[in-house]
Amino acid sequence: VAGTHGHAGDCNFHLDLLLNLTQQQDRVRLINVMTKITEKVMELGGSMSGEHADGRTRGVILPHVFGKALFDLFVEIKDLMDPRGIMHPGVKIVREARDKDLHQAIEELVGVDEKDSKLNLARFRDFSQLFSGVCSLCSQCADICPVFSKLSDGFAARTEAAPTFRRALAMALETGADPAIRNDPLFKKTFELCLLCGQCTFKCATNASMRDLVAKVREEKRSRVIAPAIAGVMERRGLYNAAIGLLGATQGLWQSRPGRQVLSWLPQGLIPTRIPTQRYLPRLAKATMEGRYPELARVAPAQAEIAYFHGCTSDLFAEPVADSFINIARHNGWQVSLPPQRCCGEPFASVGNTAEYHRLARYNIDQLLPYKYVVAHCPSCILAFKELPKEFARLGDTAYEKKARDLVAKLYDPARFIVEVAGVQNLKPATRPIEQKVTVHVSCHEKLGHKLTASANRTRDLLGLIPGLQVVPMKGADECCGEAGPWGLAGHYDQSLKLRQDKIANVMESGAGIVTSWCLGCIIQMRDGLGQAGSGVAVRHPLELLSEAYGPLVE
Repeated sequence: VAGTHGHAGDCNFHLDLLLNLTQQQDRVRLINVMTKITEKVMELGGSMSGEHADGRTRGVILPHVFGKALFDLFVEIKDLMDPRGIMHPGVKIVREARDKDLHQAIEELVGVDEKDSKLNLARFRDFSQLFSGVCSLCSQCADICPVFSKLSDGFAARTEAAPTFRRALAMALETGADPAIRNDPLFKKTFELCLLCGQCTFKCATNASMRDLVAKVREEKRSRVIAPAIAGVMERRGLYNAAIGLLGATQGLWQSRPGRQVLSWLPQGLIPTRIPTQRYLPRLAKATMEGRYPELARVAPAQAEIAYFHGCTSDLFAEPVADSFINIARHNGWQVSLPPQRCCGEPFASVGNTAEYHRLARYNIDQLLPYKYVVAHCPSCILAFKELPKEFARLGDTAYEKKARDLVAKLYDPARFIVEVAGVQNLKPATRPIEQKVTVHVSCHEKLGHKLTASANRTRDLLGLIPGLQVVPMKGADECCGEAGPWGLAGHYDQSLKLRQDKIANVMESGAGIVTSWCLGCIIQMRDGLGQAGSGVAVRHPLELLSEAYGPLVE
């Protein structure tokens, strides 16, 4: 496998072979490939170096590329200018290579046996065994990275904001760099500012995962009190239901500026995150989904085909998202169950608490797998499930790797379920028109999730079921809004304001009266931005719109 990129204007390209040169079989491959490519370049009358000179590694092939007569002229000029051979010895002019066979010269450079190699082999390791995907050095990820494109002014050099720089730092750490590098301010800044939005992986030809890499680096600084405590509460359902009820009853603390100011005075680490006084948040729910719909809780697979994974945000916030799906299901006679479930685990993985992530994932898999279909509306939860086969494969847990693959095969977002499983022709028609223009924001995890399993985005199909609703385009519809869950919610609120500027402007310029998104985090971010901009554009969930078009169910 090779990554190839180049410059059409001056007719050259770069070939990056994705090999592990610490392995003998890959060194042999390199010797053979390098020999064949050099012979082809010679046959076509080209050059092995289009812009980066020949240096040390290509010096051994120059007598063959340029011919011995021209090479001898190089040697004469070198001797005239540097008779003592003190200027860059061994660079470009490799005298002993003049009369050697091409294959022999390359073999002596690379070395079949590691001890014979003249290369610094540690530089050429392939890190696919550490992180999913292999970096081909094409830098496509930089152009789409929100930090690189919009926050790079916070770095001394713009390249320090690029995902490739973050990858290089992590690789250096894995290959013997001084562990003290973790304490370097630049190292901390580089990894703290990663949103884990997945835009880089979406653009990457090899699906090289920055998420895996950042989560691994953050493991050392993982939460040792708050995150395990939250996971512990989720694992004790009675305590969890009581905690949600308490939060809902005391939400005045979260929704008022004085209350948030008081919370900001608490010692660091006592609460999960500090919420800025001006940050918009939805109303908190007074009961979990299980408490609001006890008749749907724990319905057995024999009585319900659909397991609805509503996610912890539907337990926490009084947003009519999960309620809307249930209303749509009831209108169409679908049998839905709310099986026992916990957080998908993605928030835990993002802060390095991978043990909690895996424990929560195993529980959810066991609860959801018996059902024929699994429907989830949150793009981040869906992405977390799609990452699980790779996670368990890395752990060597073949049993749960298979279970995770089986779960992903029956996993749907509501739009795909409605269009591809239920079938539009089988739906009860929605009769209540919404005479509005709507534009669609595509979240980062939404588009990455579709890419990972090559699934179609059916959002426009779902919106097309609503009478009177007109979908209008928006510039940069799939660009990051800057929320990224807890990252922009509180911890990096000031940076999130910079990241969302274009998104808010694009929503307002679209001419829509409504902007819709599957991601509640994106909804919170856009409501916050549009509200501060004095815009009247409403931010609503696709399920909320379709449920409104159906209206309340009349028994």
